This record gives sequence, structure tokens and C-alpha cells, in this order.
Amino acid sequence: MTNEEELKKIEIEREKFEEKADQEFKKILSKIEQDKTTDLIEETYFIPKQYVKMVAKGNSRGFLFYGECGLGKTYAVKSITRK
Repeated sequence: MTNEEELKKIEIEREKFEEKADQEFKKILSKIEQDKTTDLIEETYFIPKQYVKMVAKGNSRGFLFYGECGLGKTYAVKSITRK
């Protein structure tokens, strides 16, 4: 197999992987859009929510909650502090 054939094969595999990842992303996104409190979101934010609760109750002096924009960090903190 020549280098050119190998590169073509790798490119085809990459395209398949990207297509599959895009399909899974769209599937998860539609699930989130349908149900705002999915298990996935709850599992993802379980531990950070516990830290926020510790700060709110005075058991901890602070908690640094960082990440990319639009992931729901502010929403998670506000929803906990309302309770």
C-alpha cells in the first residue's frame, strides 16, 4: 500500500468518525432540548452542585467553577442558591 493510499484510507476513516460523532451529538442535543433536566445534565453537575451547596451553607470559603461558555454553570449555581 502506498502512502497516498494510506492517507486516503485514513481520511475516509476520519470522515466516518466525524459523521458518527456529529450524529451522536445531534441525538444528545435533541434529547436535551426535549427534556431540560436530563440524567446526563444531572450526572455532569452533581459534584459541582455539592460544592456550591457547601459554600452556600458556609461549610467552605469558596469554589471556583470554570469552563467553556454556555455549559450551564451560572444556571446551576443560581438554581441551587434559590433552593
